[in-house]
Amino acid sequence: MGIPYPVANNLPDLDSLFDQKIDQLIKKDFGSADSLSQPKVGQLLVSFHKNPSKIKKKSSWFGHVKDDIQQETTVWESWQINVNCRPVPPEKLSADTSSMHDRGVQQSRKSFEENLMAIYEKIDSSKDHIPPITTLDVSPFPYEIEVDPKSSKKPPPPPDDESWGNYIKKMLD
Repeated sequence: MGIPYPVANNLPDLDSLFDQKIDQLIKKDFGSADSLSQPKVGQLLVSFHKNPSKIKKKSSWFGHVKDDIQQETTVWESWQINVNCRPVPPEKLSADTSSMHDRGVQQSRKSFEENLMAIYEKIDSSKDHIPPITTLDVSPFPYEIEVDPKSSKKPPPPPDDESWGNYIKKMLD
């Protein structure tokens, strides 16, 4: 498209994840798009997580100390991305259809560039919420990419095992 933007190079796992999610989006939301229909809309949710705490010491009655590795991560940023898929025109185009298609491509290019610039400005303006980087990994924060997040509901996290109510229930059992 001729629009420069930053890219993460030499990350085969990230590349394959993006390819997999794009394929999933195409099959799920855009599979029924034909050349005569209106643009189809899909949605992606990209969430970035803090690394889990290494060791959390919990003390209980009678001096018993339990080492607990905290597995749950906290989302510190999420991006909801709406994707519009323009229909592919047929091979043979009339002059009117061809000019409409060219205008659509130009509008898509302009929209992409405007949205990319809005993302850059937003990222540059608010960096205070980003947690400190504590590793030398290429990708220092765990991330997750969901296709159509409204349709995939996650179960709630299990209740904390060390609450007073659970402790009393254990004593009575």
